Amino acid sequence: MLTPLSQEKWTRRAADHLFHRAGFGGSPAEREAFYQLGQSSGIEAAIDSLAETNENWSAFPKPDWSTETDPNGDLWDGDSERRRSFIAWYLRMLCDGQPLAAKLLKFLLDHLPIDMSTCSGSTRFMYFIRYFEMMRRHAAGIGQDGAFRKLIQEVSWSEAMIKMLDLDESSAGEINENFGRELLELFTLGVDGGYTEADVGAAAEAFTGRRQPIRWSIPARPRKSGCWDADKPGNRIVHASDFWR
Repeated sequence: MLTPLSQEKWTRRAADHLFHRAGFGGSPAEREAFYQLGQSSGIEAAIDSLAETNENWSAFPKPDWSTETDPNGDLWDGDSERRRSFIAWYLRMLCDGQPLAAKLLKFLLDHLPIDMSTCSGSTRFMYFIRYFEMMRRHAAGIGQDGAFRKLIQEVSWSEAMIKMLDLDESSAGEINENFGRELLELFTLGVDGGYTEADVGAAAEAFTGRRQPIRWSIPARPRKSGCWDADKPGNRIVHASDFWR
């Protein structure tokens, strides 16, 4: 257990450090007000900001183009504009509302990242918005969101992750291990997590069947291919545990 910071060490520098780590910093006036709270009240204020986070924080207005459904629309010509709009939307989403929840959102996006360059296609920014909104719910801890098991399950169904780690190319006859390997090595257990290549294969099989939507109007959840149910029934044992599908 860490030793609590003693009161005499509650300096402006220590307060600024906590204020930055529990959020994204602030103005000189905000930092001074945080310091004046004192050590105990300052820590409580940082934690309380997460407890006060609610559904209004997790729901954030989306750009107008995020509901684009016209397959003949002028999508590629507006790609640069959508990129700028998406970045502005993301920055506003981080800065709006509770600082600690926003910092947790940034942590989740760094821990479970998606790569814009690998998610090519005219619908990629719509995929990104849905992915970031899902992460925002988990950072806010709303309802059952905030549970890591549920987060990983939702990540595996997200269009952006399906595209980036080739989940849509994995089938019963040809298992793609990209997501299964990243799941164990980067997202959960770590490089030296004690799992085997057999665990990687079993995890890859467990997530086989995710597919991108066929229709242009993107459904709330990608469809699941019937190839899993037909050829690979049942759960999988991964790292000595029964693995859900």
